Amino acid sequence: MRGLLFRPCPEADGGLLIRPCNSVHMFGMRYPLDVVFLDRQGIILRAIEGLRPWRAAWAPRAHAALELAAGSIARLQLEGGMQLTWQEVA
Repeated sequence: MRGLLFRPCPEADGGLLIRPCNSVHMFGMRYPLDVVFLDRQGIILRAIEGLRPWRAAWAPRAHAALELAAGSIARLQLEGGMQLTWQEVA
């Protein structure tokens, strides 16, 4: 299992990038998440706000999923077609 299952909700300015990944499930989760699916270049293919526990989501062409605290997509004004970049943290 990868992801935030059995972990506390991410902070407002944090999240979890899962690679490779084109689907997520919320089975067993206790809180909703925002989920952003990205292609290999970091382009947002799909952004899902407030994915509730016991639900699933996917984006067949995605290479990665970014799990964020609920409300992050709206707060950061993320939308399809935007390109995200990140730095690896040791």
